[in-house]
Amino acid sequence: MEARNPQGSVGLRQAAAAEPRGHRLQSRSEGVTREAHRAARPSSCSGRAGPFAICFYGAHGLPSPPRPLPEQAGRFAPTCRRRTPAQRQPVPGPALGPGGGLMSDKTNTRGGAAAETSEFGLRRVLGLRDLVAVEIGQTVGAGVFILTGLAVAYTGGSLPLAYILAAVPIIFLFLAVAMLGSAVPTTGGTYYYVSRFFSSTAAVVGIWGYTICALLGTFPLYAVSCAGYLQAIWPGLPTIPTALTVLTILFVANVLGIVVAAAIQALMVLVLVVALAVFVGLGLPHIDLTNLSPFLGGGVGGLILASCLLTFTHTGSNGVIELGGEIKNPGRNIPLSLAVSVPIVVVFYVLIALVTVGVQPWAAAAGRPLTESAAAFMSGGLFAFFVIGGGVLAIVTSLNATFMFGTKSLMRMANDGWIPRSLMAVSERFATPHRLLTGVYLISAVSLLAFGENALSGFAALASIGAIIIYAPIMVAAMRLRRYAPKEYEAAPFKLKGVWYYVAPVIGILLTLLAVVMLIADLFSRPDGVIFAVIFLGLFAVGCGLRRLARQEADGRDSGRGCCGALSITALPIGISRAPVQPQDADRPSALLGTSCDGHTPIPTENNHVHGRICFVSAYLPSGRPG
Repeated sequence: MEARNPQGSVGLRQAAAAEPRGHRLQSRSEGVTREAHRAARPSSCSGRAGPFAICFYGAHGLPSPPRPLPEQAGRFAPTCRRRTPAQRQPVPGPALGPGGGLMSDKTNTRGGAAAETSEFGLRRVLGLRDLVAVEIGQTVGAGVFILTGLAVAYTGGSLPLAYILAAVPIIFLFLAVAMLGSAVPTTGGTYYYVSRFFSSTAAVVGIWGYTICALLGTFPLYAVSCAGYLQAIWPGLPTIPTALTVLTILFVANVLGIVVAAAIQALMVLVLVVALAVFVGLGLPHIDLTNLSPFLGGGVGGLILASCLLTFTHTGSNGVIELGGEIKNPGRNIPLSLAVSVPIVVVFYVLIALVTVGVQPWAAAAGRPLTESAAAFMSGGLFAFFVIGGGVLAIVTSLNATFMFGTKSLMRMANDGWIPRSLMAVSERFATPHRLLTGVYLISAVSLLAFGENALSGFAALASIGAIIIYAPIMVAAMRLRRYAPKEYEAAPFKLKGVWYYVAPVIGILLTLLAVVMLIADLFSRPDGVIFAVIFLGLFAVGCGLRRLARQEADGRDSGRGCCGALSITALPIGISRAPVQPQDADRPSALLGTSCDGHTPIPTENNHVHGRICFVSAYLPSGRPG
């Protein structure tokens, strides 16, 4: 596999054993001069008639076809004429900085302060404090207020222990996420890491499944749950109009800019933490340890089941890898923010659980929302503050963080051509993806109106599936980081070493598979859940079918039967992976980029595992979407 960076140095990806002509391919990380490479290369690098440029490397090189005419070359169709060093201009885009960070241009925010501009015109404005607030807000949500009572029914007085056990696998999972975010911080990391380090098919299918669940489940769930808690204070509030109002307010806040959304998030998280602290502080003196008996009310099996259920209350902070293009010093701040937010959340959960089962016999809290336990020792204004500052803001902060995270992988998919590229447009005034945000808002509102307030359990099941369906491919991508981005791995401020490099992702994969099976089985066990299961599986199948058609279309274009996109095709152990050539990819790590045969255009090489004699094929097409 041949892969050159935009500056002209050459890295050869795969070691080819026993080549007939006696030369061996060098490691991608080993730089050799262009002249040495040309002298060693036995075959030609040329184009053929039409807007194609194909480079072959191997013992059986093919004859050089005719060069394309200059007028045939589109935006992404350079000819194969060799350029002088002075003519080789790098493609515009931020460059890599130390520790995997992306060096970016400076731009002025509305307040006049300088901020770095990264991929897609987004601004690096989020600091460590903002990330911690976003992660806590995304994690501490409706789950702790609803699932706590359900877990009590399974495990009894051992609820605090169940919360601790639930955090163990999530911590391993977040270790892998932190390593990816530290080594290769980027916008839409959930999609990017999977598509570049594992499989573009897994990335597209995974994000498609997550998007279905978020639009049809997560957003409506948070909106309806928020309306339900507000009704505890103002019983006359209508559910659906109130839910739509909450959804609309947060949509507008995110359109106005991520600085506005982050500021609102930080304020709400502060109030949320105070409300939970009031609950814990007032509840601890009322704890009677005899209320915890029997400690294992559901036995060991009940404790394990409760831990699996409560695992979902610890997820959410992983979404920080979606914001890599908007974070200051992301290589440092992504893992550091996780190291701060995760322990805070775990401590809060354990204390909340202790108060829940300690202020009254735990059987009284079984199957009840957290507000029922609060009513045992709180009343009047304090109770109202806990309901609004705790229950309502826990849900609203999760909804706001989902708006912030939810569009970033979709932007990356639009950049790769899987959805219309016009959707990734960023507002010049607010630097936000206003079109994608509008689409997310409208579809979520339609789902809310179509299914109504009685579909809460279906919303919850879809939301849980969407939250974890992408974990497995992300963990596989983490295990391949050291192989496909060795320089970025070594330069990362945080990285896993030794056996932990594999243990953390494997535990994450096992957790994901177990949770998905449990959730789908739960959906089919309820009459109302069957409807959601059928809708989800149907739309998921449609997405997989469209992906397959796109690949077949690309195969046809590879044979010269058509052209409508820009592809980089590399052989994979499991198939063929394609990634488009876009200017936004110019900021990617050098280990992930090759160049065209013109010697200067960067190409995402993805998983360039070599099969046979053809080590590199890059097809340039004028415009359109890739296969």
